[in-house]
Amino acid sequence: MGRSDFSADGPAGPDPGAQESDRKTTRDLVGPSRQCRVLVVDDNEDIRDSLSILLSLMGHDIQTAHDASTALALSESFRPEVILMDVSLGQDDGYEVGAEIRGQPWGASVLLVAMTGWTRDDEPSRVARAGFDAHILKPADLGTLRALIGRVHTADGGRHD
Repeated sequence: MGRSDFSADGPAGPDPGAQESDRKTTRDLVGPSRQCRVLVVDDNEDIRDSLSILLSLMGHDIQTAHDASTALALSESFRPEVILMDVSLGQDDGYEVGAEIRGQPWGASVLLVAMTGWTRDDEPSRVARAGFDAHILKPADLGTLRALIGRVHTADGGRHD
């Protein structure tokens, strides 16, 4: 057998000259954030799991659902402060699920965020008619998520709008 030689350019590890204050941890990048109860609803397992991990790293209490019936049941029992809802849940309509959640007495204070992988001209009106507070495109941007979740609470527990 022949011998293979490999070479790679670039730093071999952390820059020894970097200041300790210049090094960022994952927590530094995603936090700090006030803890919220967040329900992530998406039929795509990879997206659902990725968002859950990211939001957990931000310090939030996370539950997940993959369909409408699970989302409704968890919304009732978990009482999330934020719901990130894919509006295209396979055979279920996320707009209808959002409207049903918004219609519950406890649903009025939930920050309801519609997530889509696309946007259409009528998307803002569909989002508003279903009672969603915001619409974001997937994959969700970290800064956008932090800003949305940061709107959730005031000192008295009410939402910022």
